[in-house]
Amino acid sequence: MMKPQPQDSGKDSRTACNPYEELQKVLDIENYYADLDNTNSESPPVWKLLYSAKNEYGLRDLSPRSWNKLVDSIINNEKMAQRFFRNAFRAEEPACGVDCQRDLLCSLRMGHHNSSLYCPLSFAQPPATIFEFANGSHR
Repeated sequence: MMKPQPQDSGKDSRTACNPYEELQKVLDIENYYADLDNTNSESPPVWKLLYSAKNEYGLRDLSPRSWNKLVDSIINNEKMAQRFFRNAFRAEEPACGVDCQRDLLCSLRMGHHNSSLYCPLSFAQPPATIFEFANGSHR
């Protein structure tokens, strides 16, 4: 079973499909994209898999423990951080500064309405670089 979650980012549109089992446990997060420049009333969008969260980040499952390990890896491993922020900002020419990076990592870690409880100001010192992408295309 899958539940689509559409997201629009200008030229391209994308959607996340979350396969889940009968007990409502999410098994993976799959992100798809379609090039809207080549879409019209006679040619519907062609959706292509951008990435699977489990495969892209080497997650065993999508448990809170696995997400927490991923956040630690993003903080401590620049290649993983680049991969994560590249996927998070597939829009054209995104830039994600220190505050943006911290907010994203906090949202991954907390899964809770009280961000100050799980993400104190000292949380997630930013990776060594600020991630900016020229031409914004990631497929």
